[in-house]
Amino acid sequence: MARRCIECGRIISGSVLDHYRDNHYGIYLRNGEDKFIRFPNAFAPEGKSAEGQAITKRVAQCKIDKTVNDVSSVQQRDPQYRARVKMVKSLIESKCDVQTYRAGKTFVCDVCQRTRSTGKRLLSLILRYTVCYDCYNTIKKANPQKRGNKHFYINTPM
Repeated sequence: MARRCIECGRIISGSVLDHYRDNHYGIYLRNGEDKFIRFPNAFAPEGKSAEGQAITKRVAQCKIDKTVNDVSSVQQRDPQYRARVKMVKSLIESKCDVQTYRAGKTFVCDVCQRTRSTGKRLLSLILRYTVCYDCYNTIKKANPQKRGNKHFYINTPM
């Protein structure tokens, strides 16, 4: 089956990616190469009838919108978020003192920058962080520590 471009209406003999890169460069830049590879039916549907092309186009557009919404919600974090997570992660890995926050007042979490009233205090000789329970548990679960004694067997000759 031949593919027909939804922008210019021409039949595409090669790949959809090459056609959009050569003829519709603005759309190519706006959508990115990844979408042309994953969803070629959104840009050049297969089929002979107009109804079949319209259905294929709607299904592909829904897939594109879903992936775009997922990516855009992740990108709303500020650029310093990763640096703060790395700092708290290194403190937890170095086995710093961990206390429950008991001041009874609200504080700004040092990782997510939201106002909270409950959380953990991470203390080292130089640094002191106050982190909410959500951030603390997320970082702790992502980096599990070894617990307990390490039992091993030493093979000795008799």
